[in-house]
Amino acid sequence: MKDNTGADLNLCYELLASGIDAGALEEELRKRALSADSIAECLKEIRRRRNAKRQFTGFIYMGMGAFLGFLSCLLTVIQAFPQFHDFIFYGLTVIAILVVFAGLYLVFE
Repeated sequence: MKDNTGADLNLCYELLASGIDAGALEEELRKRALSADSIAECLKEIRRRRNAKRQFTGFIYMGMGAFLGFLSCLLTVIQAFPQFHDFIFYGLTVIAILVVFAGLYLVFE
């Protein structure tokens, strides 16, 4: 039974890599004559993988936004480019906040 489950998961990973949506994915699994338990397990694994990928992307966005915010703060405090003070202080800070919130959305969705 374990070998069958492993083969089913390999099939699920292949279908996940093809990039089809959930409805078509379930239909494809039914065409392959898998049991209902195997289909449910496969769909659960695919949802878990997609969520993990989205969360990883979200954490990358949050890290980039945090770094951009830190850079904005640092450049504002030391006034490295006085002619760009307003852009650095307002522009980069707003961009950093937007990138962080985009990452938070991906993580907590």
